[in-house]
Amino acid sequence: MATKKAAKKKKMKVGFVGCGEMGEPMAGHVLNSGKFDVHIFDINPAATKKIAKKGAKIEKSLANLGKVCDVCVVLFGYDHQVEQVVTELGQVGKGNAV
Repeated sequence: MATKKAAKKKKMKVGFVGCGEMGEPMAGHVLNSGKFDVHIFDINPAATKKIAKKGAKIEKSLANLGKVCDVCVVLFGYDHQVEQVVTELGQVGKGNAV
């Protein structure tokens, strides 16, 4: 009797931009679900360390995060910051995935 191996399902890659008071816990919950690969970016590298220790992958740039992720979550306190990040992500082809 042949055994069928279940096809390994590829996990969706979710990017988080901003790993502060809101971003770090939200990324942690998504990571802890085990259903997604979590990638993170913050202009303050220290903000990424806690969630990276739990298994999130730190991206070196916002553009790289946009290139590797299927969807990006943007967490900032000011509209102009969100607008700038969404514009940059749109330039790497992820404007509709934010």
